[in-house]
Amino acid sequence: VSISTISLGLMIFIVSSYSYENSRIDAQNYVNELAQKNAMGIKSTLDKAIVISNTIANKYESAVEHNEKLSKDGTIRYFKSLLDQNRFILGSWFTFEDGTLFYDKTDGTNKNNYYTKNGVFQPYVVKNSDGSFTIEPSSEFDLESEWINRPYKNKQVSITEPYDYEIDGKKILLTTVSSPVYYKGKFLGAVGVDFSLDYFNKTINQIKLFDTGYGVLVDSYGKIISHPVKENIGKSIQDITKNEEVLKAIQMNSKGEIYSYVATNLKDGKKSYTYSFPFEFGDTKNYWSFMIIVPEEEYLKNAQFIQNFSIVAALVVLLIIVLVLIYSMKVLNKNLTTISAGLLNFFSFL
Repeated sequence: VSISTISLGLMIFIVSSYSYENSRIDAQNYVNELAQKNAMGIKSTLDKAIVISNTIANKYESAVEHNEKLSKDGTIRYFKSLLDQNRFILGSWFTFEDGTLFYDKTDGTNKNNYYTKNGVFQPYVVKNSDGSFTIEPSSEFDLESEWINRPYKNKQVSITEPYDYEIDGKKILLTTVSSPVYYKGKFLGAVGVDFSLDYFNKTINQIKLFDTGYGVLVDSYGKIISHPVKENIGKSIQDITKNEEVLKAIQMNSKGEIYSYVATNLKDGKKSYTYSFPFEFGDTKNYWSFMIIVPEEEYLKNAQFIQNFSIVAALVVLLIIVLVLIYSMKVLNKNLTTISAGLLNFFSFL
């Protein structure tokens, strides 16, 4: 019984440990693949926005090269078409230092809300959730504005940190992809498209991650683009946590390196597995982080079931073996007693 118990116990330990480890690795690989797949989906969206922004910039660079004035109505239709075909974009815009370079100033007869206070044609076209459009004047050209200054300094397509912008009387948290417009080496202005951070948040919240797992998107500036706790959106990751593992993940991702760890999460304090996957914004060498956080009790549920089943099954087998051995020993003992008595009687008779 002792030898059987020790041998089977050792077998239980080896088999259950091996099964648990394999199940844990499979579960983590599933989480990792899910993170990579969704990160590439977000990157694809941003890359498409980059292409659109650069296309608008090329349109204006071509116009100034050929000394061509552009149609105001045609521009409005073009922007509306872009927004209809790309539902992920909230709005499109342009702004130039010389507002009369491509369009004539208003003479006061045009009552549409397409002009700045200086009479410059500079509409900001926004697609509403009901499919309608809001068109209002965009901000006056200001080189200090982040959506102008970044492409001006970087000399390439750039993305801003999240910021509040008032549209139709409502403040919306935005991030902007903008491209510079040049002619003969001179910076003329910038064009671009805007994302509502609510779009990213809704998209990521739709990802099914076991029961309570969730995704977090952090931009290259360390600002939170998407998080299940709405109050955290737009904040710096360093402002909401001092967890060394989280900060290390962002640091590693900024170098384009993957990082994973197990620690308590920021949502409900459960011990969770986090896989942080970096992806590059365009070809700028600036990396965003997409993190998937899943509580251990959820993604290891199958592994724990396999481990517990192995232990229970082995204990049942061990119990059966012990009962069989005890029964066999009782039968053997009874038979030996009978034989012993017979032998004693036989020798007594002799």
